[in-house]
Amino acid sequence: MEKTPSVTELKSQPKGTNFYMSFKSMISWGSMVFFSMLLVGLALSYALVHSREKDLYSDIQSRLEIMTQDKSDLVQSWAKALKSAGAHIAKADVIRLFASENALAIEEGTDQNPEISESIKGQAKYFQITIDEYVRQNHLASAYVVGKDGRTFLQSTASAGLTNTQKKYVDHVLQTGETFVSPLKVEGEQILTIIVRPIFSLDNLNNEPQAVATLVSTFVVTDHIVHFLKEGPLSKPGESASILQNNLGVMEYISFESGKPTIYSIKANKIEQMLVGERSKNEFGYGKSIISDKDVFATTAYVHGTPFTIMLEYEKSAALQPLSEHSAGVHGFMLLTIVVVSALVLLLINYLLSTRNKYRVNHQQQVLNALVKSVEIRDPYLSGHHDRVARTALRVANQMRLSIPERSTLYYAAMLSGIGKIFIPRKILTKPGKLTAAELEVLRGHINFAMEVLEDMDFDLPISEVILQMYERIDGSGYPNMKKGAEINFLSRILGACDVYCALTKPRSYRDAMSIDEAIELMDSEQDKYDKGVMGVIRQIAEEKRALETA
Repeated sequence: MEKTPSVTELKSQPKGTNFYMSFKSMISWGSMVFFSMLLVGLALSYALVHSREKDLYSDIQSRLEIMTQDKSDLVQSWAKALKSAGAHIAKADVIRLFASENALAIEEGTDQNPEISESIKGQAKYFQITIDEYVRQNHLASAYVVGKDGRTFLQSTASAGLTNTQKKYVDHVLQTGETFVSPLKVEGEQILTIIVRPIFSLDNLNNEPQAVATLVSTFVVTDHIVHFLKEGPLSKPGESASILQNNLGVMEYISFESGKPTIYSIKANKIEQMLVGERSKNEFGYGKSIISDKDVFATTAYVHGTPFTIMLEYEKSAALQPLSEHSAGVHGFMLLTIVVVSALVLLLINYLLSTRNKYRVNHQQQVLNALVKSVEIRDPYLSGHHDRVARTALRVANQMRLSIPERSTLYYAAMLSGIGKIFIPRKILTKPGKLTAAELEVLRGHINFAMEVLEDMDFDLPISEVILQMYERIDGSGYPNMKKGAEINFLSRILGACDVYCALTKPRSYRDAMSIDEAIELMDSEQDKYDKGVMGVIRQIAEEKRALETA
């Protein structure tokens, strides 16, 4: 007695379809290669850009530090020259003697003695010429010789009196005995600085010079400050220099933005940003400018012996322009490399798919032929049925101008549509009379067996879905899920109508073959079951066949 094979036995037979890489696997591998390359490219780009960024930061820092120190040395030399400008007066013995006598007279209270007062005034007239000549030669705004009590012994012609701030400078120099450079100040459109130089007495019994007076010189330094702040031949766009100063504990900077010099104070919370030596090499970077809202790289250098600090700023956008260009170049090169390599990978995948398909088509055709033959051996009336359905479905598809994938789906679905009947008892398949309700239920189960057999087969096409719905009908009278109208796959509607048409025109165990006209008439009588567009094409095919038979 013939044994009906089980689904497990049929599925366990070697199919050979796993020998070749599936389309999905190829796409998966191709995607993995592409994204792996993308990640590697991004990582490499980041490493190259980061390395360039590190080198650029180091170059910026070195450049700013060198230029800042150069300006600091220049300002220090200038300040040293200012300090030495009045040396010939402060060190002159006659001036020192004059200052000592004035100091002694004030100390002993004899300055009110008419004879001594007239003597001092007489000397003062002589020294007045010297002071005025000193002012003229050095283009000073004013000059004074000031004693310990803040009393002015001498002053240049047309000079105003000392201010309280200037008196503080004098007291500081008399205490320390060191020449003092004052912070800059602005009067009108001129920038001034005051140099206070000690005048020592001639009496050095303990070999320790004692400051008995000071030479207070007010220099006009506008041109010098402008020179220090202007861009040099080696300056780059975005670089700017500033002079900061400590004015009695308040940090200030000078600006020419409005066209004339103006001094502004710096907020206390920004002072730490300009401290020299506070940042290490590894911490160098950009930040908000302490005198503007721009992002800048900045370095500072203190001018020793003065209240000044030189600050050089380099705008971030200009400083990092080379990095932007380098980054664009690196990313562009990496992107081009990824595109080229990805194109090569795709070409390789395409080649593998083409090679695979050549073998696969032959392999699948052999498998199809074997499966179809297995079905048709069990039911002789089905001999050639699946091939006829496939050819008819392809003619319908061609008339409807369906795509190649859709036509391929129809062909393979037609050839495999009866695979589930292998598991249906032969006595039901070949029964000459009408099937009972129970036998009909068993027969309709072939679709479920077909789904089990096909579930592990990789066709890259919706073949299983089309087979599953080919027995559904537009009016919902089909099986297995009684779908209606648009719920049914369009390719399934084509295959279902072609299957019925081909079956009616061939004999079965329970009836004779119908003529083409009879078959069309029967299907028209049940027109609610079939797609109208598909039936229109089938009628056209039937008419062409009838014409050939009568020719």
